[in-house]
Amino acid sequence: MTFSFAIKRYPILSFSQVRCIRKTSFFGTHFYSTNPEPENRASSGHIPWNQDSHTEYKSETEPDKKRSEDYRIPENPIVLCHGLLGFEYLSTGIPAFPRIDYWQGVSELLEDRGAVTMLTHVPAVSSIKLRADALKLNIGQRIKEIQEISPEKFPPGKPKVNIIAHSMGGLDARYLVASLKPSEFDVASLTTICTPHRGSPFADYLINLIGGTGLTQYYEISKRVGLDDIKAFHQLTRAYTTKTFNVEVKNDPEVRYFSYGARFSPTPLNIFKWPHSVIQKKEGDNDGMVSVESAKWGEYLGTLEEADHLDVINWHYRLDRLLQLRKTKFDAKLLYLQLADKLAKEGL
Repeated sequence: MTFSFAIKRYPILSFSQVRCIRKTSFFGTHFYSTNPEPENRASSGHIPWNQDSHTEYKSETEPDKKRSEDYRIPENPIVLCHGLLGFEYLSTGIPAFPRIDYWQGVSELLEDRGAVTMLTHVPAVSSIKLRADALKLNIGQRIKEIQEISPEKFPPGKPKVNIIAHSMGGLDARYLVASLKPSEFDVASLTTICTPHRGSPFADYLINLIGGTGLTQYYEISKRVGLDDIKAFHQLTRAYTTKTFNVEVKNDPEVRYFSYGARFSPTPLNIFKWPHSVIQKKEGDNDGMVSVESAKWGEYLGTLEEADHLDVINWHYRLDRLLQLRKTKFDAKLLYLQLADKLAKEGL
C-alpha cells in the first residue's frame, strides 16, 4: 500500500467550515476560534511571575492554582512560531495514525478561552533570514484571512500581534521585528521559550564532529534533493549568534520582549540525554538543547523546572514518559494560560 501526501496552505474558509474540516495533508493549516471573547477577570491567586529566580510551575491539581477559566487572554492575536525542523502538524489522513501537532493542544487551549491564535510554518532547516521572510508572509496572510472572515477579531487600527516562539523560532521572530519591519502589522510582544539567543554548545559539537569536509558534502547532497538553503545548523552555533546575529539584530524599543528557559535531569531513555550532557559541561543547566543562560532575553520570566525541550510545547508521548521513568510537575498548559494572562495584564 502506498500513501500520498499533499501540502495545503492557507485556504480562505468560513469559521463553520474550519470547525468541521479534516484535511489529509502532510503540513496542515490551523485556523481560529469563533468563541466569544470572555470578560477579563480579576487576577487574584495568580501564580507569581519571578524574573530573578527559577520558577516551578504548579500542576493543574495543586490547590492554590486558579481555575483555568479565570486566566485572561490578551487583546491582540497570538502567533505561535515553531523551531528547527518544525511544522504545524503532520498527518497521513489515516484514522489509526492520529496527526501530530507541533504545539500540542496549546492553540486549542487558548482559543477555548476566546483568544485568536495563528499557527505558522517556515522552512525547516533554512537560514534565519529565509525563515523570517516566510514568517512575515505567514502572519500577513493570516491576518488578512481573519479580517475578511471576522474583522471584529482585531482592535481598531493597524493590526498587532503577540508572538510566542519556541527554540529557533525566537531567532526568526527577532529578525522579523528588527530587520524586516513589516508594514502590514506591528508586533506588540515577543516571548521566546527555550530559544538559543547565544547559541547552543550542542550545535558547536555537531559542526565540529562533522568537520568542514563533511559539511561541504552535506550541503551538496542537500542541494541535489532541493534544499538550497540549510544554514540553520550553522546559525545556531555560539560563534554565529554572539558575534554576528546579536550584533546585527537589535531589539526594537517599541516591542516588549519576554523569555523563559528550562532545565531537567534526563533519564537514560530520554532523547536529550546526549545533548544534555554536552551542554551541561559547557553552560550548566539546560533543557537538552538550550542552556538556561542562552535562553534569557529581554524580561526573563523564569526557568521552567523539570521540563525538557519538548515538554515546553506539551509533548508527552515519549518513551521515558510513557514508561513513567521520569515524572514531572511541569504543566505546559498552565504555562500558556499564565503567559496569556501576563500579556493581558500588560495590555498587549
